[in-house]
Amino acid sequence: MKIFVDLISLIAVLLVVLAGPLYKFGMIGLANAFTGFKFGVFTGIAALILLTIQLLFKRNTASIGSALISAVLTITAIAIPLSMMNTAKNVPPIHDISTDLMNPPQFVAIALLRADAPNPVAYDGIETAEQQRIGYPELQTLRYDQTQPELVAASTQAIENLAGSWSILMQTKAL
Repeated sequence: MKIFVDLISLIAVLLVVLAGPLYKFGMIGLANAFTGFKFGVFTGIAALILLTIQLLFKRNTASIGSALISAVLTITAIAIPLSMMNTAKNVPPIHDISTDLMNPPQFVAIALLRADAPNPVAYDGIETAEQQRIGYPELQTLRYDQTQPELVAASTQAIENLAGSWSILMQTKAL
């Protein structure tokens, strides 16, 4: 039973920990990543129940080290998604945030690349703006002394420094 509990604990934490990277690298979709979280929590709960049964009724099959490792793995598998859910409950359910709520920028260069995206490219309007105002009251437009070309060059350099984790799509339009 010890190996079974250890295996279930490992599976639980892997379901949770791997969901993000697998989604990020395009190996699974967003819905599958959330499903991984969900099943990671369920598997973690099952592993905790099995660990408790093992410790109560089959003590001779459990070692302190193995039990602690299983407990840490399962608690991690449960705590990460629950923490994320708690954070999500405290912010508005919007996917687009802008510092210009009256005239938000339009995504032109990327619109074709996001044609099949689950959320629209267009800003959702005044209702979303109001939710944003309530959820993120500190968000505001930053002002700089540099010229627009200097700021674009600095932003482009910052993106290039991210070593390929971002792609640059340029829409040439005067601000």
